[in-house]
Amino acid sequence: MKDNGQTVKFLLILSVLLLVGFSATSWISYHVSHRTLRSQIINNELPLTSDNIYSEIQRDLLPPVFIASLMANDSFLRNWIINGEKETDSITQFLSETQRKYNTFTSFFVSERTRLYYQSKGILKTVKEGEAQDKWYFRVRQMKEDHEINVDPDQANQYTMTIFVNHKVFDFDGKYIGATGVGLKVSDVKQIIESYHKKFNRIVYFITPDGKIVLSINENANKDIKELPGISKIASQIINSRTASLEYTLDGKTFYINSRYIPELNWILIVGKSDEHVTKDIFRSFMLNLFLCGLVTIIVLFLVYLLVKAHRRKLKEMLTTELELKDRNNEQQTEIEKQHQLLLDQNAKLIQINASKDKLFSIIAHDLRSPLGNMTQLAAMSADSLADGHIAKAMEYLTNQKELSVSTLKLFDHLFDWAQSQMSEMTCNPADFHLNDCLMECLTSIEGQANKKHIAMSLQCPTDIRVNADRNMLMTIVRNLTTNAIKFTASGGKIDVSVREGHRYRHQSGASGNYL
Repeated sequence: MKDNGQTVKFLLILSVLLLVGFSATSWISYHVSHRTLRSQIINNELPLTSDNIYSEIQRDLLPPVFIASLMANDSFLRNWIINGEKETDSITQFLSETQRKYNTFTSFFVSERTRLYYQSKGILKTVKEGEAQDKWYFRVRQMKEDHEINVDPDQANQYTMTIFVNHKVFDFDGKYIGATGVGLKVSDVKQIIESYHKKFNRIVYFITPDGKIVLSINENANKDIKELPGISKIASQIINSRTASLEYTLDGKTFYINSRYIPELNWILIVGKSDEHVTKDIFRSFMLNLFLCGLVTIIVLFLVYLLVKAHRRKLKEMLTTELELKDRNNEQQTEIEKQHQLLLDQNAKLIQINASKDKLFSIIAHDLRSPLGNMTQLAAMSADSLADGHIAKAMEYLTNQKELSVSTLKLFDHLFDWAQSQMSEMTCNPADFHLNDCLMECLTSIEGQANKKHIAMSLQCPTDIRVNADRNMLMTIVRNLTTNAIKFTASGGKIDVSVREGHRYRHQSGASGNYL
């Protein structure tokens, strides 16, 4: 009974912890997702959409600016103006061809001398100071820049709202003689707005610097944002800032907006988005998480109950065998430690034996390659001399081969003595001997290899110098150094082996050869 009571208590505590933990995690995730959504919309989505729309507008405005510049610098237009603006059909044809060629909505020219407004259909009117519709021309006359972009109704096309590119025209002496340019329909910009609204579900519209909506895809066109519900609370911030990221609430929904000033049009672009749909999705996910958390809690409690019950049954069996296994494990552990130590000792010996074997094979391969090659070369030279009838030279080669064979046999003896000392873990056996005799024997054994590369070898060692060392080891060292010198000395070079008391052996490479 006591065990059952403890089990129930444990399951109750576990259930409370799981439910609280799952609920808290889901609630935190819900709020984090909501904050992340807000940050994503304000800092990334809306500014990116605003930049894309602005880029589209700039892309559409660059060609008209270029076209207007071409028109203003066209020699025909300037000559036609300087020559008295005769033959009106010529300028009409020029403007019509420009409009057709570059697919613009309109093209125009206004003369400074006559104040006549020419367009692709002929003379439209005479511009006059004081008229509201002609203010743009007199503004262009006074501006410092060569061109401007403004938005006005086009009188030649039923007062359609048009984006005009106005460019000054100068004669060949730099005197102002008029203004020319082209126009694009504002509806082209509206198509960009509609495409972004369909593609990204954004609210996009343009307002004037005083807050009037000039372009929109809904019924708010021509209204003032200061009078619209919700956004009116932040209207002043939009109008007074060149760029801003703001939010407002309307009908229980939160709207996030990004605004930026477009100097080319003297408008403010506003891009907005509601969090309605995404918030619903997040809340739906939150409720689903709570349901799944409750289901997982029930499953976990049931599995824990089964595990606890099975665990108690097995625990008694385990306790019975544990003491028996403990004694047996202690005995086995002692035996394992003994075997382990024995294996470590044997492994250390094997490593030492393998190292000695590898070292022996390496030295044998290195030290025997040169004398065996020299004997082969001497045999070939003897055969060639006998074939040519040079018996004396052949005998000389055979004598050298005999001496080299004797030296090689001694080398074999030295190598085997060294191998035997390594296998028996003996140290070197130093003895007194003349160093000059030892070096002569080494150089003689590799002389054939040097002759093959036409390398001269010389030995400078006082005959009275005696050393105390292991002769076999010293010969192996000198033989390896000299063989390497031959290997890395160019054909026709020279190798000097010199001995000086109080100096160590040194190896130096130069242009003519090596020095030991």
